[in-house]
Amino acid sequence: MKPIILILIVCGYVIAGGQPSDNIGVWWVFFTDRGPGIEYRLTFKSLELIDSPSFDRRISVGLFEADELDLDPWIDYVANVANLLPSGSVRTTSRYLNAVSVCAAADDLDRIRNLPFVDRVSPTSVSTFQPPVFQPITGTMPELTSFQLSQIHLDDLHERGWTGQGIVIGVLDTGFNLTHTVFRQIDVILQYDFINDDS
Repeated sequence: MKPIILILIVCGYVIAGGQPSDNIGVWWVFFTDRGPGIEYRLTFKSLELIDSPSFDRRISVGLFEADELDLDPWIDYVANVANLLPSGSVRTTSRYLNAVSVCAAADDLDRIRNLPFVDRVSPTSVSTFQPPVFQPITGTMPELTSFQLSQIHLDDLHERGWTGQGIVIGVLDTGFNLTHTVFRQIDVILQYDFINDDS
């Protein structure tokens, strides 16, 4: 029961006088910049990162100082957007997008768009991922042995129904014998010879 009540509150169930509204959506509000005092905030963030669990990983890839992607959206920008909406309408912030996600009615969006630091407002995307239907593959492939398949755990993928059907794979190699039996059931859609500059 608690999750249902929380969802209703977070997505703005109470817009005015406790009445539900049908025109509420979930939106990303993107900001034009990271706010004032960037240099100071980056210096402070760099010092803060020294004690973070990601410090060694960052150093290993050459990230010695914080950059703008390490900064959360400017707190005053987020507060100004929140002040235009019912309490609890701010869902989350994204430092990577420099944006805040909100539940908002269509009426509120024009006021948000008119804020001088708002770049744009876009609806959030909905994942279209569909888990695959698992249909184990039966039989054997005469060109490959069971031992080879199990070494690379391909048999495990086949048992889950993942065959690679519909997937295009690019391969760079010194050359292929396309008359080999392993290529019998593979549709080679393009090839190019980088040495002789031809296909």
